Amino acid sequence: MSKPVIIIAESDEGYLESLESKFVEELHEKIEFELISDRHYFQEYFSSPRQGEILIVGEDFYTSELNKHSLKHIFVLSENFETDETENHQVIKIRKYASIKEIYNKVLFSLSRESLSGRLVNRNTQVIMVYSAGGGSGKTTVALGISACLAANHQKTVYISAEHVHNFQQYLTDKTFVGNEAYKEFHTENERLYNRIMPFIRNERFDYLPPFCASLTSLNIRFSVYETLIRAMKATNEYRYIIVDTDHVFDDRKASLLAMADKVLILVNKDAYGAFKTAVLQKNINCSNNDKYIFINNRYQAGSPGVFDLGDTESGVMISEAVEYIENCAAATPDKLAGIHGLQRLTYMLT
Repeated sequence: MSKPVIIIAESDEGYLESLESKFVEELHEKIEFELISDRHYFQEYFSSPRQGEILIVGEDFYTSELNKHSLKHIFVLSENFETDETENHQVIKIRKYASIKEIYNKVLFSLSRESLSGRLVNRNTQVIMVYSAGGGSGKTTVALGISACLAANHQKTVYISAEHVHNFQQYLTDKTFVGNEAYKEFHTENERLYNRIMPFIRNERFDYLPPFCASLTSLNIRFSVYETLIRAMKATNEYRYIIVDTDHVFDDRKASLLAMADKVLILVNKDAYGAFKTAVLQKNINCSNNDKYIFINNRYQAGSPGVFDLGDTESGVMISEAVEYIENCAAATPDKLAGIHGLQRLTYMLT
């Protein structure tokens, strides 16, 4: 099978190199490139019929004549951008001065329903678990926030609250519980669980399993059902990310969830108690894999005294990122959380 051809044409050579580097980094030997920065060469190149999967072109190079070539998709880098809709569905506008990563994701997202994206991208689902050594650390806020940020970055994401009692719905528009007919499906744990509960999945920016009306114990549902569901979801590769929000209790079931996660975000609060709880947690979990276990300073306020700071190692914890204090976070919505800079930075660490 021949490789897909991607043509990138942009007069700003520095910008062109940055865009090229991102595509090369992600796609390696899966594609062929044609890079053009000279206007005269660009005109000469398209003076004869051309074909390719994708043309990414600067607005100053773009003309409607390009639509006559056998190009499946044309992405126009626009400096004055308000909408990605054009009269020609073959042509999609992209805001030029968005981040290079955002542009890359926008291109791949636009191709997500076509065979090309499967040929270009390793679409193995990643399980991201949000955890902490104690309660009240802001796990649910962070888990919902990165779910919203990933969805805003064109990554198909599902949020799972793997807790004994659900209360995450306070952040959502629809605060109703999952339908009564769903509960019976969680009493049978096998590889078909996801297929059975799929009709109950909802969406508010990202997909999510609606909350249960009572505790797992009251509903006679075992905690291990979450592991079964996550494994079944991951096997389908339908989602790019599964975000798992869980309580701080550490037991054999939680250890199993930690083991199956691709990355674990461990939240710590910037105080002595947070340091103590995290030190105790490390006696039970081997967090030496810095690529998998990432410590996050949550509710960070610049200039405030505390134990944890970025790069601090005296506590035995390497803090990789900080999420700023969110005023009135209990009233936050997914839209608001998607705009929090610390959550956006954290999301870029994961993608």
